[in-house]
Amino acid sequence: RLQSPFLTMPLWAAVGAVLVALSPRPWLALAGVGAWPAVEYLAHRWGMHGLQRLAPRLYKRVHGVHHLYPRDLSHFVIPVPVVALVAVAIGAALEALDVGLSPLGGLLLAFVAYDIAHLAAHGLAPFPFAEALRRHHARHHADDTRNFGVTTPWIDRLLGTRHS
Repeated sequence: RLQSPFLTMPLWAAVGAVLVALSPRPWLALAGVGAWPAVEYLAHRWGMHGLQRLAPRLYKRVHGVHHLYPRDLSHFVIPVPVVALVAVAIGAALEALDVGLSPLGGLLLAFVAYDIAHLAAHGLAPFPFAEALRRHHARHHADDTRNFGVTTPWIDRLLGTRHS
């Protein structure tokens, strides 16, 4: 399936690496990696769970099915067309600002690390601190109004959404 993490992770890792490697300012990839915690939190809390109230049927299809079947790999990653559209929009904004695409490459590489950590949080891949991620993320699956930072539990503490 095109939505398998074992297809999407190598795809986004390759795209991210190429964007960084071809950039005249590859160090700017660190800006994309640094932006990841905010992007993850905002996308998960407002982009995915925000649909729950605004468009319940779309939520169920896009993210709710992952909560219903948390170990089903066919509903584990964000669909390629969605990521591609967001990446094109971010890339266009970066180009308009004359920054280049290296930050987008860094963001995509951080996204791949997130997917690996998310697999680990479900017990499906090895990862440093996997047990702590698993506990934090399991609380989110039990109460989906908390713990939106899958790979960055500290952001939930900072923003007051950590399940205690």
